[in-house]
Amino acid sequence: FKEDIVKDETQLAELNEQRSEKLARVKVVETEKNKLEGGKNEAEAYLGEENELTMLQSKLYQLFQFQSTKQLEDAQTKLNEVNESASEQRAQLAALQKDVKIKEQELKVEQKQVNQLQTACEQAKADFIAFERKDIKHKEEHKFLKNKIKKLTASIAKDQKQLNQEASRDVALEEDRGRWQEELQASQQQLDSEEKSLEEMLEGLQGEMQAQQDELATRQAALAPFSQARAEAKANLEVKQGELELLTRSSRELAQTLESAQQSQQQAEADEETKTQALAEVQQEEAKVLKQLGKAKKELANVEAQLAPLEQSCNAKRVTLEEARAASSSSRAQSAVLVALKRFAAKNNLSGFHGRLGDLGTIDDAYDVAVTTACGALNNMVVDTAREAKLCVEFLRKHNVGRASFIIMEKITAMADRAAAAFTAPSGTQRLFDLVQPRDQHFVAAFYWALRDTLVAKDLNQATTVAYKGSRAMHRVVTLKGEVIDTSGTMSGGGKKVMRGGMSSSLTPQLSERELEEMETDMSTLTRELNDLRQRQQQLSQLVESLQEQAADCTARAKRLQMEIANLGQKKGALETQIADLTKRSKAASKDVAQCAALEKEIAQLEAAFEEAKQRAAEYEQAVRDGEEALANVGGVVLKAKRSKVDDLRQAIVDLKQQITRGAVDGKACSRKTTQLSKRVEASQKELAENEEALVKLQESFKEIEEGAIEVIEQREEAERMLQEHMEVLTELKRAHDDALDAMSQLKSTMVDIEHQVEELTKTVKDSAAKNKHWQKKLSGLSLHRIGYEDMDELDEESEQVKSAAPTQLETLDEAALLALDKDALEYDITILSERLQGRKPNMSAIEQFYKKEKDYLARVGELDEVTELRDGVRKHYEDLRKQRLDMFMGGFSIITNKLKEMYQMITLGGDAELELVDRLNPFSEGIVFSVRPPKKSWKNISNLSGGEKTLSSLALVFALHHFKPTPLYVMDEIDAALDFKNVSIVANYIKERTKNAQFIIISLRNNMFELADRLIGIYKTDNATKSVTIDPALVAAQARAREQAIAQQASAKSAALAGPVADASLLVA
Repeated sequence: FKEDIVKDETQLAELNEQRSEKLARVKVVETEKNKLEGGKNEAEAYLGEENELTMLQSKLYQLFQFQSTKQLEDAQTKLNEVNESASEQRAQLAALQKDVKIKEQELKVEQKQVNQLQTACEQAKADFIAFERKDIKHKEEHKFLKNKIKKLTASIAKDQKQLNQEASRDVALEEDRGRWQEELQASQQQLDSEEKSLEEMLEGLQGEMQAQQDELATRQAALAPFSQARAEAKANLEVKQGELELLTRSSRELAQTLESAQQSQQQAEADEETKTQALAEVQQEEAKVLKQLGKAKKELANVEAQLAPLEQSCNAKRVTLEEARAASSSSRAQSAVLVALKRFAAKNNLSGFHGRLGDLGTIDDAYDVAVTTACGALNNMVVDTAREAKLCVEFLRKHNVGRASFIIMEKITAMADRAAAAFTAPSGTQRLFDLVQPRDQHFVAAFYWALRDTLVAKDLNQATTVAYKGSRAMHRVVTLKGEVIDTSGTMSGGGKKVMRGGMSSSLTPQLSERELEEMETDMSTLTRELNDLRQRQQQLSQLVESLQEQAADCTARAKRLQMEIANLGQKKGALETQIADLTKRSKAASKDVAQCAALEKEIAQLEAAFEEAKQRAAEYEQAVRDGEEALANVGGVVLKAKRSKVDDLRQAIVDLKQQITRGAVDGKACSRKTTQLSKRVEASQKELAENEEALVKLQESFKEIEEGAIEVIEQREEAERMLQEHMEVLTELKRAHDDALDAMSQLKSTMVDIEHQVEELTKTVKDSAAKNKHWQKKLSGLSLHRIGYEDMDELDEESEQVKSAAPTQLETLDEAALLALDKDALEYDITILSERLQGRKPNMSAIEQFYKKEKDYLARVGELDEVTELRDGVRKHYEDLRKQRLDMFMGGFSIITNKLKEMYQMITLGGDAELELVDRLNPFSEGIVFSVRPPKKSWKNISNLSGGEKTLSSLALVFALHHFKPTPLYVMDEIDAALDFKNVSIVANYIKERTKNAQFIIISLRNNMFELADRLIGIYKTDNATKSVTIDPALVAAQARAREQAIAQQASAKSAALAGPVADASLLVA
């Protein structure tokens, strides 16, 4: 729970801080909104009067348009009559124009064929160059394959030689293994013979060995009573020594406990004095912190009062700076190459450098994607002359700024004439070039060079219809979504991510760098002052928070010190009582001195008896060792030689088996290496075959290249011949086209008079139409203002009522209503209303600012509600976690405390133990006190107990914890070192009986613990190495009992058989 609680606590603090910040922002925005409401109301009233003026103007303009429409109808009737008389001349002219168009079409077709033949010639040249490159590449590949085949041949020969060597070695190893196997069989047969001979010798010496064995048994039986006497003397001595140790240890422990209590009393007095002095210091520190806290709060209030007006000033200047930056947005968006070239041009007076092509014109935003996708040259740099382009390229190369492509105006002057030529776009489309508005007519040629006659379509279906004529692509078309169909028929562009931003919809005047830098400097200064003030506010807030924490900490420390001083007073009283009791007990312990002296005297006597029994047993032990040596020497030198020979044969057999094993290992390694070499030779041969096959294919490819080159040369000669023929046809077509144009010119001259009449009437019609269009334009320019702010998604009830009450569209009058209008009255009303509105200048931006601020206010309120809801959820989760943790801890603490009391009473047979919380309200802050009352003693802290009492207390706590949450394995190191026999037995029996659901590994030196163990593991050292032995006590005890019974039965039988001689021997020894 601790990590989750700390995490929630941290998150709760962060959310509280966020909520405070959101609440402050809501209040600021609400204040700003209320300030804007008066200006908003004044502006909306002004807009209402303007709507009234617009409705009057609409009626007047509709009347003027009605009058001009009547004049247009009369003039159009007269124009139709004149046109009928000129229809014949026009029909002749149309026929002649049709003939000219046919000839132009033929001329275009022939010109296209000529262009195709020229392209074919150029393609043939390129194909021949490609064949030359392929020929060079094939020669290099041929050389590479030759060298690779040579290396592979050498590698195969080398691997084959090594493979043969390994095969020979494998054969030799196989022969050695056979020879060693034969030697092993011979040695095994000889060993069997020698072992049989040795057994026969041992059978022949069986009688002599039996006599020696009987003699040895007799001596061992004589030794048995003396060994038993020595063991009994040793056991009696150890018992008395243990009793003496208990008496002396009790006296020593009593003296040590008294000394420890006296030292604890002195330490408690010193701690009480120290903590009293510390309490005075903490109280002084608390007074000082409270004084600093008051001063910091006062300064924080002053800083917050200065912060609000400074933030308003900073926001106003930031808006001004953003507007200035918006005016220079194109300059900020320029690449590093463009910026560097502009600086270079300004420094070196390159007046012919104009910058990026896309920045030299504008286009409507609707066509931004289309022009950016279709015109890849928008990022090219425009210069007037080739010299200026060369200077720019050298500058980029010298300074390693980057790369750039250039459009040289003097090289594309012909593009201006082609751009001015008449062009008719297919129905429903526009030429992309016509939609571009160049900054200057000087750049028309550059834009036409980049765009040519590319068309713009609404969607891909329209683009496909316009681009293709049959199966051939006739036009290059781009859609509004960036999908491009080239004249080659390929399609590109489109997708989820489209290209945009190549051109802008307006040319914005750019501020100078100096002016922008000055504005940014002023803004930086103001921002720095604001940041300094905010930083000071943050520092003061942190200081106030830190001082509050220090004051709380001082209060807590003072309370803690007061409690500790009170506890020390109680501890001193308990120590005085304990010292008096220990002094009384030490006086009573002096009576045990006489008993210790008697035990020491008795021990001296037992030691003398033990030494005497030891010496008598040593004489018989020497006789037993002599009998064992005589038994080993039966058979003499011949038997020893035979045994030695058998041992030598066994060693020889072991050596031969090792050689055979090593031979087998070497054989396997040799076979493995042979397999690897075989695979490598096979792979090399396979690669050699592949390279030889590739070499053959390469030679065949040489022939194909030669044949292809010859074919390309023939195609080129044929294309040049056909080009010459079509050039002659093209010249003849141009002559016929020029003759048709002359005839059409003569026919046009005869129609001058007719056209003059038509022109006069047309002028009249145009004037009337212009008036009609003028008043229509005036009408279309009229519109009613919407009362409110269009971008607001949510409006209050009052604003919604205003919008619904105000008209949104102008009224269109019919003919009868127009005839009933009084023009003079309308003009008078318009004049009066205009004069009334002329002197008023309301702040129109207040409407937008108010509704934006209201939208911002609603957004801030929503953010505040969201943070509050999140904070409440985290707070609930935090409290739930703390409650769960406390409930779980207190439940476990109650179980462990009760079990601890039960365990300690059971182990000590009458004592008592208890766990107490230092702070019951917050048990996790101050910890737990472990108090113990040993049998017939007072309550004590565990730190004031003796070693044995501490051990029993700790074990009781361990067993209580085991009861609450069992652990499968316990490791305990000499837990019985400070315990007496009784307590060792109690602890061991408890571990044996009550904790069968766990495994205890106990390091101990006490017999009482050994007797109850399931397994004994002994650690000993031999030959500078630590070893261990494991014993099953139950199994060893059973085996010992069986062995003792067997020895007793055997000794009884022999004693009955040898009763006379043994008695005489005993008489002699005495």
